[in-house]
Amino acid sequence: SQLIGKSLKALRLKANLTQDEAAYKMGYCTRNIRRYETNGTTNLDVINRYAETYEVRAIDILLGCFFMRIKTLYL
Repeated sequence: SQLIGKSLKALRLKANLTQDEAAYKMGYCTRNIRRYETNGTTNLDVINRYAETYEVRAIDILLGCFFMRIKTLYL
């Protein structure tokens, strides 16, 4: 989902990292980071890796997407 991608990108930007830096830190290639942030991902391993890297809970990433979706539907 693109909302997950937006959440993942927001985490990276909040940490003040480039896609290259985030890829290195998480052990992914930059192309994958770009794909996750653009298209989103439903792969829980990826979401958990982001959560560990940025010291948040995976459920918070998913709930953030849920609340973004609610906001776009009702506001």
